[in-house]
Amino acid sequence: MTPSLKISPVDDGTVQVTVTIPADQSNHFVNLFNSLSGSGATPVTDSVPARPRNKTISEFDKERAEQAKAAYFELIAGLFDKYTAEGLKRNDAIKHIAADLRARNHC
Repeated sequence: MTPSLKISPVDDGTVQVTVTIPADQSNHFVNLFNSLSGSGATPVTDSVPARPRNKTISEFDKERAEQAKAAYFELIAGLFDKYTAEGLKRNDAIKHIAADLRARNHC
């Protein structure tokens, strides 16, 4: 979808402005418009259409996601046990785990 802007003259020296943008950008646009126009109107978020959810997740993808989640928790628990066994306090162990994840470029 390509964003577009259309301005059409209307009676009494006014114009009609039609803006076509992706739905997920509509709140940002309305907030920007309100700040520029000084209208102070609060946008009605219920009028913004929700993004369609066409994508279905296959059972294979669900299983793979569950396996990745289990592996992540196993990694975190293993590192926590390792660091606390070395005598680190809880907060220090968590800091070391975060550093390990950053070093692995892990999200």
